[in-house]
Amino acid sequence: MQQFVHVGIVKLILNGVSHLAPKTMGKRAALIEQINRGDIQIIPAEKKVALLDDLLSECGAEPILNIGDNSGSSCDFPLFYFLLNSDSPQTLVNKLEHYYSYIHSAKRIRLDATETDSVTVSHVTALPQPISAAEDFFACGVLKTLLGLIGCRNLSYAWHRVGNPEIFSYLDGKALKGAISAPASQWKFRWESFSPPERISGLDDFLLQKSKIVQRECLGDSVEAIIKQDLNHKWTLKNVAQSLNMSERSLQRKLRDEGRSFRKLLNDARIKMAENYLLNSRLSLTEIGYLTGFSDYSHFSKEFKRYSGTNPSKYRKGTDMGLPVGA
Repeated sequence: MQQFVHVGIVKLILNGVSHLAPKTMGKRAALIEQINRGDIQIIPAEKKVALLDDLLSECGAEPILNIGDNSGSSCDFPLFYFLLNSDSPQTLVNKLEHYYSYIHSAKRIRLDATETDSVTVSHVTALPQPISAAEDFFACGVLKTLLGLIGCRNLSYAWHRVGNPEIFSYLDGKALKGAISAPASQWKFRWESFSPPERISGLDDFLLQKSKIVQRECLGDSVEAIIKQDLNHKWTLKNVAQSLNMSERSLQRKLRDEGRSFRKLLNDARIKMAENYLLNSRLSLTEIGYLTGFSDYSHFSKEFKRYSGTNPSKYRKGTDMGLPVGA
């Protein structure tokens, strides 16, 4: 079961790495090129995990814990600013709880306890595999940054599930001894004072719309984005539902509520990519049919004509001659 993460999170990591460990950026060229094309919204989660694991191995825990500090001012992920529009630490964590599914298909943030000067938060997963230490450090570090930006002053935090919490206490990125070996999926954040920013009315709705994370408007787009990662894959309703961490019935029902269907989304994604190949490549028709996931050329031609009103060969010739599609 392949898992996915929003491209905005990977951009956040890469931006932080460029400030904290610039010498390692050359290794990220292929990933940066993929992101810079601007035509994807999600990325396979293993790429994010590999990026963080490499950074942990090369530079230790501190850069990961401080990635958010170096990325917030130039972050182009609207959800980041939606989170900042919070009038309390509890509101911030509640937003993360509710919307984390749009960031990662299987990982979540959970609010375990609140006090007037602290919150206890866990990083949890629906998968059987445990969360890596690097992922925990990243989630903890971003939450630390967000809490500071919304007004938590003299912020400290500690891993909560360790034999000797004093060893694993953190303040401004210091006292990192033993961090890599600590179970780091639950943290307690404490602050001495809180100065809430002025909350902007109506900003949340605007940013959610810009992020395309309103469930009733974006689920079909999420399905399409998953499919587009590998059009040659034999996608089924079941494995796409698993990637979105929901049941087949729930996915089918929610798509139906949007007036969409899985089969049409799959076919539309394949045809749109085939049109792109026909317009912008010298690939043969058979190669295009294969790359876009059709079982054979006959199937490709039939579906393409049903969608576009003409067969692939005529479509390519018509666009080469400047004729309207279907002419």
